[in-house]
Amino acid sequence: MSLIERELVDHTKSFLGKNDVLTYGFAKGSYTPLYRDLMKGIIADVDDRLTGIKLERVKPASDADLIINHGELAPGTSGSAVWDSQGWEIRMHAGGSFFTNVFRHELGHVLGLGHAPMGSNSLMQPQWAGIFDFTKKDWRALESIW
Repeated sequence: MSLIERELVDHTKSFLGKNDVLTYGFAKGSYTPLYRDLMKGIIADVDDRLTGIKLERVKPASDADLIINHGELAPGTSGSAVWDSQGWEIRMHAGGSFFTNVFRHELGHVLGLGHAPMGSNSLMQPQWAGIFDFTKKDWRALESIW
């Protein structure tokens, strides 16, 4: 079973600049400084680990390839990663016990990971299963892409 979803990888790669940079920004008023710092820390960890892509913050967020924002979510969901010809948007509720898990999961989609089957020991399972961070399996898939 492969976690890699080629369509997501190709979409993200279509936005990379000549230096393999994917820009991100926070929509105005979308999160408190505490939550922004938590997300920036997760992004920094990913950026440090992956060598084939760089994640850089830009202002205003409207200039970014990835916008992090509150947004409309399907009932029963905590977050989503949506994309179109303009780029990506991660939408999440602010706060909650699983905020950082949800953000990592949605960032995984932006970086090319699809959903893993339940019980597969992956943060990329479609429902939370007690996994708080990317697993070795998730990192191997991300490192094989980037």
